[in-house]
Amino acid sequence: MVNLEVVRSRLARAAADSQDVLPFAEQAMAQAEESVKLNEAVGSLLLLISGAVDSSGQLYCADTAGEPSGLRFEVDRSTADRVLPGLRTLGQALGFCAETHGGAVILTFPQDSSTEIKEHE
Repeated sequence: MVNLEVVRSRLARAAADSQDVLPFAEQAMAQAEESVKLNEAVGSLLLLISGAVDSSGQLYCADTAGEPSGLRFEVDRSTADRVLPGLRTLGQALGFCAETHGGAVILTFPQDSSTEIKEHE
C-alpha cells in the first residue's frame, strides 16, 4: 500500500501529462485501503471464534432462535469490545448485524440487505 501512495503522490506532483494516470492511482489507493480494512475485519471474526473456544476445545456459540436468524458467541467482555469494530466493518460489507450484550457478541443475518449495528450495555 505504501508503494501505491508513493505512485499517487508522485503523479500528483508530476507534469500535466501524468494527470490522466492520477485518477487510476487514487482509485487503486482507495481500493487497497478498503482491502486492508476488510482483512482486519476478517481478523476480528477469527478472534471472535477463537475467543469463544474454552481450554477443552468447546466452542461457545448458539443459535439465537428467532427472527432474524443469528449466532451468539460467548466471550469475555474485553474480547467483545475489541472485535466489535471489525465485525461492524465486515457486517456492512457482507450484510449482517453485529451487537454486544455483556460478554456476548451476537451476529444477526437479516432477510433484507440493510444492516443495523447495535451496542447494548
